[in-house]
Amino acid sequence: MEWRKISSGSSRNLTYVTYEYHGEYIHAARIMGTVGKEERFPFIKFALDLNTSENFFSIFDNRDNHDSVITYVQLLYFGDIFREAGIRRVFTVSVTPDDSIAPVNRLMEAVADTKAIHAEAFSTPDYDQARDFIMSRITKVTSGT
Repeated sequence: MEWRKISSGSSRNLTYVTYEYHGEYIHAARIMGTVGKEERFPFIKFALDLNTSENFFSIFDNRDNHDSVITYVQLLYFGDIFREAGIRRVFTVSVTPDDSIAPVNRLMEAVADTKAIHAEAFSTPDYDQARDFIMSRITKVTSGT
């Protein structure tokens, strides 16, 4: 089954598309320049406005290795937004050649845990691997395993 395009948009230094796969939405953003809270917020709002379940699936495509800055305080802020939107599970992949993102992934998972949100964050330089990760998690949550 292929991903079906639902909507698309853009904000400063980001373009994004939401797809549907097995009844879940996948929010994919392509980073086109330096990204911080101000650039992320419109994408998060766009995605949460479309999202139809308690699951949030996302891919941040930064294969061009632009600066992508997120702080602990910003993670707390986004965690509150996700919780207020009814999100209980977050599965996200960063597609990047930068292997220093692993500690950020762990911090995001820890912050989500403090918000009673299950999170799995993963990074890879391979977009196909990112797709496979997201599809495997969709299969997991839709099959109840």
